[in-house]
Amino acid sequence: MNESSGDAVDESTGRVDPLAGLAVGRIVHYVLGQSRPAIVLSVRDGGFCDLHVFLNPNLDPGESNWKPCVPYSENTTSYNTWHWPPRV
Repeated sequence: MNESSGDAVDESTGRVDPLAGLAVGRIVHYVLGQSRPAIVLSVRDGGFCDLHVFLNPNLDPGESNWKPCVPYSENTTSYNTWHWPPRV
């Protein structure tokens, strides 16, 4: 498993499981126009997460830091979804 992204390869199929490594306390990105850093507070079935998002009060006025039941998306621009931070 690549710890920076959470990706793991299923040995039987050879497919990458993007939800492998998803756990409370992991850092992910939440898409709110742009990606914002977030911490996973709880993990639900199907890759849904409850997140605490680190917002910029100047760019995100009135937004709540609490984002419940956020779905995973491989598309890093899908609004109101989470994805792994890019590899560097």
